[in-house]
Amino acid sequence: MGNKKVYAKFFGEGHTADNIIGYYPNDEILFGGCLIKQLGAKKGNLADANTSKWSKTVQKVKIKYPQIKTVIPGHGEPGGIDLFDYTIRLFE
Repeated sequence: MGNKKVYAKFFGEGHTADNIIGYYPNDEILFGGCLIKQLGAKKGNLADANTSKWSKTVQKVKIKYPQIKTVIPGHGEPGGIDLFDYTIRLFE
């Protein structure tokens, strides 16, 4: 976008078979979409989900981007890497 880089990447199944994340390195922001849950969220709509792979997929995202400052879930309030941890626990 303009002179800033934006990355879209697939790490595996979770909320859907083809969910991707968006990463904005200049601002250390990750848009997780519905793969990432806000703190306190329930599991939500699982019609297209792969709940057995969801935690592993989020773990891969967390390992790739340990320096993230802001994580934006698909619904709800942004947070930090604690949203990764919450989502991992929710689907273990």
